[in-house]
Amino acid sequence: MPGTASPNMDRAEYEESLKVFWDFSNVLSTAERKGRAEGRAEGERETNLRSAKNK
Repeated sequence: MPGTASPNMDRAEYEESLKVFWDFSNVLSTAERKGRAEGRAEGERETNLRSAKNK
């Protein structure tokens, strides 16, 4: 867990573990944003298709 250093962990190892944690967190956040954008685009396409079929 970030923010808690093990007694056997030196400062460099601790900072590296924080870097890995934040990098991973950013990757997940980016993936979530992309997934939401793709979902919105797909929903818009489906709405447009339904609208075109009803005309």
